[in-house]
Amino acid sequence: RALRFLAVEPAVSVTIEAERNADGSVAVAIDDYANGTVVLADRYPTPPVTPGRPLSSEGPCEVSPAALYGDRWMFHGPRFQCVAELGPIADDGIRGVLTASPTPGALLDNAGQLLGFWIMQRMREDRLAFPASIERIHLYGPQPGPGEAVSCVVRISSVTDTKVSADLELRVGGQLYARIDRWIDRRFRTDEVTWPTFFFPERNRIAQRQPGGVFLVRDRWGDLGSQELAVRRYLSKAERTEYSQRNPRTARQWLLGRIAVKDAVRQSLWDTGADPIYPVEITVGNDESGRPFVTGPFAVPPAISLAHSGPLAVALVGHTGKPPGVDIELVKDRDAETEAAIMTEAERALLTEVCGQSPDPRAARASWLTRFWTAKEAAAKAEGTGLGGRKDLFVVEQVTGDRLLVRNHRDHADRRTRWTRTALGTAPEPYALAWTEGGETDDA
Repeated sequence: RALRFLAVEPAVSVTIEAERNADGSVAVAIDDYANGTVVLADRYPTPPVTPGRPLSSEGPCEVSPAALYGDRWMFHGPRFQCVAELGPIADDGIRGVLTASPTPGALLDNAGQLLGFWIMQRMREDRLAFPASIERIHLYGPQPGPGEAVSCVVRISSVTDTKVSADLELRVGGQLYARIDRWIDRRFRTDEVTWPTFFFPERNRIAQRQPGGVFLVRDRWGDLGSQELAVRRYLSKAERTEYSQRNPRTARQWLLGRIAVKDAVRQSLWDTGADPIYPVEITVGNDESGRPFVTGPFAVPPAISLAHSGPLAVALVGHTGKPPGVDIELVKDRDAETEAAIMTEAERALLTEVCGQSPDPRAARASWLTRFWTAKEAAAKAEGTGLGGRKDLFVVEQVTGDRLLVRNHRDHADRRTRWTRTALGTAPEPYALAWTEGGETDDA
């Protein structure tokens, strides 16, 4: 049973514990990464005679062994790239030929690669899978010598939303070498957006471009295991350490924010003709005031703004020479006390006027209140200050369509205004989004 991921680059030291059981078998544990039971004998058992059974509706495989690794269907390095023939593939399994390797564990890993590839080919979603457990491995002879051809057949026994189970047979010269019962791969959350980033993260992004050049990320994983795969694609070693020190809820929001910023910055560079850039090449930090900044493969770091709320995060890159501001909040019904805490009396009067133009003023109030709130936050972030818990420092004074004019009251000698644009979204929950447009206007 595999319990959690073990990163082996750079090399790590682990403790292997082996303890003989009363029945003579040996219980083995590799720290808290994996465990199993080994049965020892003086000689290999005689392999059973099992007639080869055809798979259902076998057909040629469109992916070659070279493309299996070259196109990153599999992530393995040279010593584990030992699939020599791929296919035929069928509704209930796949066949292949493996080249025995001197690398310990490579042969059985290659057999597992066939199972993982079948899942990638036959599933429409949640196509990424990793080994979770094996019920039993029967070995009927010594390890095949380096370079020997080993035929392998994978027979799928069950498929669920979270797991795929299969039985595998490996043969050398027609003789059964190994039989693997109930090899289970766990499926991880992937969709049409996240799937390409697992292949070529340097050319793809998870964040989706929104109006105004805002990039939005939503939680597309739903479980910590799937989220961990995104962590490995997007965060550097130092960032992973910082991520691991946070509680699960704040770690999720922190990760979403990092993805939003890195994707927004990378797309901004790609828009100007930059070469492929891995997410880990961009590092996100915060200055003393809390404003985010980035370092990476650029001479002049772009100005950025970041916000998150629940399962959502957004980022905006400045292109006008002025710092940008962006904010996002989930739309919820808020009582009068909450309204009074975040809006001035003048703003509440303006809110009532705007909602009065709606066919259902009461229903419109929740979304418009959230638009006002996000507009104030976006304008404050563009100033590099934030609201600081003061509802009267940035005040919405005018609404024109989806544009809100926000006046900065921090400096009474220079009360500037700034236009923000707002939008509403519904997935995965209703939300309001606001971002700044251009620079300030000097109409004190």
